[in-house]
Amino acid sequence: MKFVTIDAHKAKVETVEAASPQEVYARVGLNPGAVDHGVVHPGVAIVVYQYCLFIPVEEQRWFAVGRQLFGGTAVLYGFDASGEKLSI
Repeated sequence: MKFVTIDAHKAKVETVEAASPQEVYARVGLNPGAVDHGVVHPGVAIVVYQYCLFIPVEEQRWFAVGRQLFGGTAVLYGFDASGEKLSI
């Protein structure tokens, strides 16, 4: 499957291939036990560090998807109406 990764610290967006979103977490520095999941657009999910908005401004870099603010790194993937993961 194809996923999109965002690294706000490097101002970099990439498309990567992996079998699951969890495989991509390590590539962007996300700990599977400390993530939060959300929806940024119908059919597009995002995974970020659960406390990314609470990191001090001096240490964090920000990005937005639509009108939603996030910090640090993220993994985006597609999903269908039944919740099955899809390539983005």
